[in-house]
Amino acid sequence: MLSALTLLALAQTDPLVELAARVTPSVVHVVIKGPLGEKIGSGTGFFVSDDGLVATNAHVVDIASAITVELATGEKRDAIGLVAIDVSHDVALLRVPGQSKALPLGSSVDLQPGTSVFSVGGPAGLAFSVTTGIVGAVRKEMEEEERKAAGKYFENMGRVIQLSSASRGGASGSPVLTHDGQVIGVLHAGMGEMLTFLSPIENLAALISSHGATPVQPFSGIATSAVVATDERRNLLVSAIFFAVLGVVGLVLWRRSVSAERAKAKHLLD
Repeated sequence: MLSALTLLALAQTDPLVELAARVTPSVVHVVIKGPLGEKIGSGTGFFVSDDGLVATNAHVVDIASAITVELATGEKRDAIGLVAIDVSHDVALLRVPGQSKALPLGSSVDLQPGTSVFSVGGPAGLAFSVTTGIVGAVRKEMEEEERKAAGKYFENMGRVIQLSSASRGGASGSPVLTHDGQVIGVLHAGMGEMLTFLSPIENLAALISSHGATPVQPFSGIATSAVVATDERRNLLVSAIFFAVLGVVGLVLWRRSVSAERAKAKHLLD
């Protein structure tokens, strides 16, 4: 890990180094835990208020039973709960204890193709990695094929930002910033070589405005008013019910068979 003095020296020749050093303390590695406290996934988030409000993707948190965030310093904090979630725009807000510096939210309204951007996140679980790219396009909506691949998280997205930048699992929820240090979007996912999509920052700003002061709700990992169950969980539930019914039917038939055999044996003895 580079020391503060080394980063400062490098920043004198490369402005991006200074920007990354300033942004990284406001980014968190999100560890997603299951009902037994086991790690089931990871993502990225970032502070949007100094009192512990963290933004990330809806798809990062919607199956969580608990969440721990890790800061660049190595400090770990257990999230208190979920504040709000917007599945159709793939953004969510968590509350974690403690104080941390928030990242400034910018605007994507006038964003132009070719604009240089960077992000700090955890692609492939490699937390606090800096990635650079450019805005490839600002689209009124995603193409049908990409929307299907994104599923419910982007089904009503509307306007979307396309980056010419690579991304991998673990980077979901990363802040994407212009070189003035303003967040212009929340990284959704990569969908091919050098093809990544963002939820425009206006979607997150709307969620903060409407729900930023909402009391937290516990992570449940199942469908509630705030947390939407995944298709995989629904499929597991349906399968469990099917096999339970199948077991009951089998037991009833077995008992009938045994009763018939007993009756037959009794008849022969008589």
